[in-house]
Amino acid sequence: MDVFAPEAGCIDVSLFAGVASGFMPFVASMQEAVRAKLCEHIVSYVMLRWGGRRTEAEDHLKMALDIIENQNERFAEDRRHERETTAMDRQREREHIEALFRSQADLHKADAAKAARPVGESCRSMTITNGDTSVEVDEATAEAVKAKEELEVSDIIEMTFQVDGIELSSKTLKVFDPETPTRRVKVHISDPAFDPLHQSENPYETAVQRRSRIKLTGKATRKPDGTLKTFHAISGQAL
Repeated sequence: MDVFAPEAGCIDVSLFAGVASGFMPFVASMQEAVRAKLCEHIVSYVMLRWGGRRTEAEDHLKMALDIIENQNERFAEDRRHERETTAMDRQREREHIEALFRSQADLHKADAAKAARPVGESCRSMTITNGDTSVEVDEATAEAVKAKEELEVSDIIEMTFQVDGIELSSKTLKVFDPETPTRRVKVHISDPAFDPLHQSENPYETAVQRRSRIKLTGKATRKPDGTLKTFHAISGQAL
């Protein structure tokens, strides 16, 4: 994360400080890893886990577990033969550490929500970087992180909606859910073309005036049962 001096309007974010007490039995084998890549993957796992990107989060969890396993091998070469004959014990240890990571992610949901708070309020996205790893928290991800229920965030996709109305002040388009035509959902617009000062035609207002359909590009957020909750549009085309 790039850190600058506080400015007017900034908020204080206390995020993932120190090593959780649940990891104390493993500190001896984790000292070097914690100072480097391990913390990076823990933060990435928590943000993506609660940001609706569980598949990517699992990749970071696996990499964190691999770090610990590699450290154990480095400091226990003299016990390699014993470990090879006790593969089941090592697997149980890995599963136990995995359970600890998952439990720590659950405990840090509030921290993740606090970290994502500025997105959607004072900025459109933020990027957490460390070395060659980065996690982008855009508005769709921030919505999922801050939601009380677990949401799934899609990759960038195209969807076509029937327009019902528009809220200019909140940059929100009211549309009918194409999967359940009688149900209305909201589209949050971060497309520069929506800006009144933008020179080109505003496709969202055009679609409302025509009462037509609109093809949108962006990310969808879905509830645990798969129901479409919201759509975050980065571009649109009135049909």
